[in-house]
Amino acid sequence: MSESTSLPVLAEEQALEHILRHHAGADGWIALSKREGDRYRQYHYRVDQLAEVVPEWLGTDVYFSQNTFYRPARKIEHIRQLRSLYVDVDCYLLNKVDPFVKTRFLTSSLT
Repeated sequence: MSESTSLPVLAEEQALEHILRHHAGADGWIALSKREGDRYRQYHYRVDQLAEVVPEWLGTDVYFSQNTFYRPARKIEHIRQLRSLYVDVDCYLLNKVDPFVKTRFLTSSLT
């Protein structure tokens, strides 16, 4: 298999493994979303549907919900399971780079 044909397969396997590990045992709806030009596409799936649909969602600007939902609607009032908590630090908005993040945010959170 050439490198050009093996990379999409590897990306698909890694994406599927990542989302399935994150949502292992989940019984709610999971949102997949993607920017397509100036539009935003979003659909909801159950865990058992992900293996079939993930290949359609590979690429850039593709996201999956960190939590699950009671209904196929990504709204705070429909959250079923909190599966992860995180902070999205958009340092590029501050024109800062990784050393700034490491020294400023990580060390202050450890004290």
